[in-house]
Amino acid sequence: MIAAVMIAGAARPALSVTPANCSKGERTARECKERDCRRLFESNLAACNELPANKACVDMAKSQKGRCDQYCDANYSDAGVGCPEK
Repeated sequence: MIAAVMIAGAARPALSVTPANCSKGERTARECKERDCRRLFESNLAACNELPANKACVDMAKSQKGRCDQYCDANYSDAGVGCPEK
């Protein structure tokens, strides 16, 4: 279950921030981490609580969150290069 959610998130195409994307409200890396990665982490922890005593589950959830954060950093920009300031 954990891997399926992560694979679904990683299947999205990489987006670069361009002036055309700015008007579409493309997400930043920070937003990606706060929305997607945090939600994924919380879902994974909830799943861990439903499993029999498996100490590795929480470590796996943390590892998945780390990979999700890396994905966001690699595919979204926080700089908003080319975006007009609001």
